[in-house]
Amino acid sequence: MEPSPAIIRESVKHIKEWMEKDPHLPNVEDEDWLETYFYNNKFSLEKTKAKLALYYSIKNEYPEIMKKRDPTTPALARARKAMIVCFCRELTQNGYYLSYAKFGPDPDLFNTNDIYKRLTMMSDAQHLEKHRRFSFAAIVDCQFLSYKHVLKTVPTMPGMVNLVNAYTERIAEIHFISAPPFLRKSIELVKRYLPEKLSKRLFVHTAGSESIINTTDRKVLASDFGGDGPSLAELDEQCQKLLEKHRNWFLEQDNVCADGFQWKTEDMNGSFKRLDID
Repeated sequence: MEPSPAIIRESVKHIKEWMEKDPHLPNVEDEDWLETYFYNNKFSLEKTKAKLALYYSIKNEYPEIMKKRDPTTPALARARKAMIVCFCRELTQNGYYLSYAKFGPDPDLFNTNDIYKRLTMMSDAQHLEKHRRFSFAAIVDCQFLSYKHVLKTVPTMPGMVNLVNAYTERIAEIHFISAPPFLRKSIELVKRYLPEKLSKRLFVHTAGSESIINTTDRKVLASDFGGDGPSLAELDEQCQKLLEKHRNWFLEQDNVCADGFQWKTEDMNGSFKRLDID
């Protein structure tokens, strides 16, 4: 049940004052930003504080990802070619967003830091746009996935999980389509170590895009996969414009981080159980 507007305002005021009093945390004047965090943490002050502390402390732990986030740099332009990462801003009938990832054909362009940087920027942009209490279903097109992509990704998985834990999006489903046999075997192995709730939300489709049509909302699904929604190219361009819209905010955020705040990430490394999987 959603609290009254008065309670929400009072809670945001409390969160803001808590950050101001902590010498290690930055002062955040944007109350809409704090309110969105409060919404996305189910109106729990404790969870909201924990997420904010983690978000601002992790920026110093992963500066190669969480700083110098200019959406117009050549590095992020290469990241767009290496892997399309975008989302549709229209909700499905089940009330979640569809996000997409598609590996590019040239694995030499694939740089995980730049891919993760763009992903975190998209998440922050959605916060700035006041997207609240949202879940997403991810569709990952593996047509061009190679062992080289996998070898680059595996060593970075613990860091990726830590980054995901700093955000508030909730995972509804993850679909891997056009998956090569080695990916199906790998995911089946990984499932053994995941919470049952999450493992049931991972789906591997060895066939092409036709296998995804009956599992999601066709009206919203991207046209690349047989849906009536915009194409991946259109969605990718929309997302790039969204990032550029908030370019100044991203540039200002490099120094808005925890100063000497020691967040114990060693207890979280590889901890898939902490992923938010409502």
